[in-house]
Amino acid sequence: EHLTWQEEMEKVHGRAELIIGKQRHGPTGTVQLAFEANLTKIPGIFPTWVYGQDIVKFTNGAANYDGYEYEMFFDGSDVGLTTMSEKVDGISVWPPEYYEVLAADVDFPYDCNAGVIFLSTRGRYRVNNNQGGFLVGDGSDVLAFCATNLGYNTAGFWFRAFDGSEANIDPPNALTGLDVIDVDYYGITSNVDSGTIDNGITFLFTPRRDFTGDTEGGGTLYGQASELNAGIKDGNHHYLDGPFWNFNEDGSYPAVNGFVENISLLDMPSFP
Repeated sequence: EHLTWQEEMEKVHGRAELIIGKQRHGPTGTVQLAFEANLTKIPGIFPTWVYGQDIVKFTNGAANYDGYEYEMFFDGSDVGLTTMSEKVDGISVWPPEYYEVLAADVDFPYDCNAGVIFLSTRGRYRVNNNQGGFLVGDGSDVLAFCATNLGYNTAGFWFRAFDGSEANIDPPNALTGLDVIDVDYYGITSNVDSGTIDNGITFLFTPRRDFTGDTEGGGTLYGQASELNAGIKDGNHHYLDGPFWNFNEDGSYPAVNGFVENISLLDMPSFP
C-alpha cells in the first residue's frame, strides 16, 4: 500500500491546480499567477519547470478542449531573478492599453511595448540598472519592469517605483499581495545612474506579517497581517496609509490563518 501511495503522490508532486469561483469580468478571462514553491509543474508548459521567479498566465474559457490554458508569461531568469530571495511575491500587470488609458501622460524612458509589470520580491534582490550596474533592494520595494518581450524570451528594463526603506517598512520583506492603482499623470523620467524613476505611485498591498512604517505626517503605521493598506510615493516622499480593510473582521473576505495574500483587490465591492 505504501508503494502504491508513493507512486500516486509522485504523479502530482509539484503540480498546480487553479479553481476560479468569481471574476469581475465574468466567467472567462486571464489571471497572472506566481507560485510559492521553488519548482512547480504546470499543465501545458514544456519542457521546463516553473520557478518561483516566474509568472504564469492562466486563461479561463480558452478555445481548446479543456476550456483553459496556461502560458509562460514572465521568465524571471531571463532578466536576472535567480536567487531564493528574488522569488516573485506581489504582482500587478499593466498591459499597454491599460496604462495608456489610466496614465495617458506617462512616458517611460523606454518603449514598454509588451506592458509594465509592477512586482515585489520575497527578499533581497539585485537586477540590472540599465547602465551596466545593479539596482539593489529588498522585499518591500515595488519594481517596475518595462517589458519589451514576454514569455520564454522575457526582455526589458528594470526601475524602482517605490523604495520601502524610504518609508521605514519593518520588517523589510513585509509587502506581498500588490495592486498598483495609480501612476501620477505628470510623467515618469529615467534616473539612469540609479535605475529609479521619478514618479508618483499609489498601490494597495496585503502584508506577509505584522509590520510598521511611516505615515504621511511622520507618524508610525502599525499594520497587521490581515489588513489592506496602501503605499504612496509623492515626489520624493514615500509613506504608507491605512488600514482600509481588515479581512478578519469582514465575513465576505475572511483571512486565512490570520493573513490574506494576493487577493484580487479590485474585485472588492467598494474601496473607502
